[in-house]
Amino acid sequence: MNPPWLKEKSNPSEHWLEIALHCQPGAKTTQIQGEYAERLKVRIASAPVEGKANEALTKWFAKILLLGASSVELISGESSKQKRLKIKSMRADDFLRLIEWPQTPSHRC
Repeated sequence: MNPPWLKEKSNPSEHWLEIALHCQPGAKTTQIQGEYAERLKVRIASAPVEGKANEALTKWFAKILLLGASSVELISGESSKQKRLKIKSMRADDFLRLIEWPQTPSHRC
């Protein structure tokens, strides 16, 4: 069973994941911090200025998931700590394995 913050979605032409996040910008390192209010908590090593933290977040997820940058998309929460990401062409079990869930914090940059 998937955690509450991870949803698998699909339509006839594609399969993707939707990840509910609670983000904390301005951290020393980017890392998964655990869960917070049924969301995956991520600390981001970038200031929330002019979309830099959002860009850092999507690039970091693409890197740890071994995906191209276009496969990770911010779909809501551009100016909020509560965000949703769309991860294209990935299954939930692969995502959880790559982030080494539930062993957190697991990935730092």
